[in-house]
Amino acid sequence: RTRTVQFDVHTATFAEDGETHLMAVLLDGSDIGCAWLVPMADLKQHARQGRSKLIMVASAKETSRDKFSVYRHHRVDDLVRSIISIFSGQDRPF
Repeated sequence: RTRTVQFDVHTATFAEDGETHLMAVLLDGSDIGCAWLVPMADLKQHARQGRSKLIMVASAKETSRDKFSVYRHHRVDDLVRSIISIFSGQDRPF
């Protein structure tokens, strides 16, 4: 089964200040199936440019090695650790 998801970020609301991140979450019922924490500068590099939006197409498969896999989290505790490292000013967790 294909587990590809798409997230769109409208360019009118896009902010690239070096500290801004996009958190995209795939919900599986009431559970977080998968989440991506992507620096906006990296999103701009990897996403496709649409007419008025950036288009992020990513795989939710744990074994996938797509261009967004480095930002993917399948466990909430890993996602939280990445968020904490960002807020604590540590090196990027990616």
